[in-house]
Amino acid sequence: MFLQWLHEESIRTSFDAAVREAALAELVAMLPSWGVNARQKSELLNHLLETQQSAVEAQGDVLICCAVRKDVAFPLASLAISRNGVTFAGTPDNHTYSCLLLAVLPETEDAASQMTHLQNDTELLFNDPFFRQRLKISESAAEAYEVLVRQSQHLEVAADTAAGDRLISVS
Repeated sequence: MFLQWLHEESIRTSFDAAVREAALAELVAMLPSWGVNARQKSELLNHLLETQQSAVEAQGDVLICCAVRKDVAFPLASLAISRNGVTFAGTPDNHTYSCLLLAVLPETEDAASQMTHLQNDTELLFNDPFFRQRLKISESAAEAYEVLVRQSQHLEVAADTAAGDRLISVS
């Protein structure tokens, strides 16, 4: 799950960027400097602005921006939570999103697979409206991260239980 790529310092609650360009700039700026330097951030932002149409996947009120880069060593992510929503021109119906996730993956043989897992995991994670609301009202990055961890653990337990149930029914 993308939580391995996300760190408390790369989460922002009360995100207030109103438009796509400002939101992307802020998401890139939120990436930890120990993972990407200023030059890499600038190049990444330019890449996202140029290829935004193909780099974005919507999951309800969650927008996932993903980039695969040769110049990063390991996956990184940033998460912005907006109480007022951010409107992304060029998305279906110029939709307003309350959560924006940026994932930056190294260019490897399994990058496409990681991107697919990211989209699937995000869909599962953000499928619960109570979870989305709880995340949206988080007062701090630490609180938001804790909400994410708890929801992720809940999903892992549910998946393990479902897998066990299937194994039992096969016997």
